[in-house]
Amino acid sequence: MIKQIFAASLLVAALAFAACSSALPNVQQIVFISDRDGNLEIYLMDGEGGGQTNLTNNAATDRLGGISPNQQRIVFASDRAGNFEIFTMRVDGTDVVRVTDNAFEDIDPVYDPNNEFFAFASDRDGPFQIYRMNLNGTGTARLTTSAGDDTMPQYSPAGRSIVFVSTRDGQSEIYKMKSDGTEVVRLTDSAADDTMPVYSRAGGKILWVRDGEIWIMNEDGTNQLPFYMVAGDSEWPEFSRTGSQVLFANDRTGSFEIYKMNATTLNEEPLTAGPGNNSSPRVLK
Repeated sequence: MIKQIFAASLLVAALAFAACSSALPNVQQIVFISDRDGNLEIYLMDGEGGGQTNLTNNAATDRLGGISPNQQRIVFASDRAGNFEIFTMRVDGTDVVRVTDNAFEDIDPVYDPNNEFFAFASDRDGPFQIYRMNLNGTGTARLTTSAGDDTMPQYSPAGRSIVFVSTRDGQSEIYKMKSDGTEVVRLTDSAADDTMPVYSRAGGKILWVRDGEIWIMNEDGTNQLPFYMVAGDSEWPEFSRTGSQVLFANDRTGSFEIYKMNATTLNEEPLTAGPGNNSSPRVLK
């Protein structure tokens, strides 16, 4: 079914989102994943889609995590060792460092804004739960203890809270907790799956995906509104550092491609056009 843009609610959401903007430059470099070479690899491109370069170049599946606060390193999950482990590398693809080494699946790694910890998801104790560890892989602490799968952690800009996805109540919903795992609060409650949350860079707002559509809400879960509803399924929204642009992937053309959108006017432009599927954009700078 073709989805139509709901202009009134989208305009309200866009105006609210634009309030998060600052005077910094727009997107200049983007890291993303693509299966154009037969398996998922991590790529780099400029803010207009040019200069697309494969950073990982191996036969494994590489899943993008996040960018370090100093914009010097990329954290990612890879099954190059037989199961998913966490690795880091420089933003040019060099100096690959393995962070975890165990028999379980470690996925969805992200840096905390103070460049002290990684938050990640792992099934080392049963269902996937959220953990925190030092950047060298030591000092691992479990943050969630639910009966469902807890995945996709994302830190708030100041690092005081983490938003994540959990199936603890039977389906995928968005939750928030303090960065030490306390004070867990459910933010969404719908019949659809709610996934892929991300904070605005200035704080105050959260974008997420509900059943293939991009939504926006206040960080306390109030004022939930559709942000962008178009043909195809959208995934992995990502804020620019100014808050004036949103990156996302959409499969309206038959494969997932990456788009850049003005957060106020909702005008968009494609940044990739195949081959393969291109998704999970992350702003490098």
